[in-house]
Amino acid sequence: MKYIIAFLVLITFVVCPPTIDRAIPAEEAFSDIKKKILECIVNDEKASPELKNYAQENLNNGLKETLVLTKYRQNEVDRLIIRQCRRKAFVLTSKQKAHNLKIVPKEAIKPKITK
Repeated sequence: MKYIIAFLVLITFVVCPPTIDRAIPAEEAFSDIKKKILECIVNDEKASPELKNYAQENLNNGLKETLVLTKYRQNEVDRLIIRQCRRKAFVLTSKQKAHNLKIVPKEAIKPKITK
């Protein structure tokens, strides 16, 4: 019985191979979300100057650094602004993009060889 199940599993891998060629890297998928979060923080009037400066610096650096907003959560107003901006960014991005995109690490994507 074990051999039959193993055989069926192997058959499914042969018939339905993974489609990594259509996947996009995770960094590219979340750069748009990161940009929307930072723009929302910069445009908010209630945000503290420290939070606005941090968001503006990240926007000017080209979104290369990871967002670390935990040190700005001590202020109640900043915490609510961060929460609101994250919700807006994720809702807007999920409505715009297709739901069937697979996100994989950049290392798993193999470049196409053209001759």
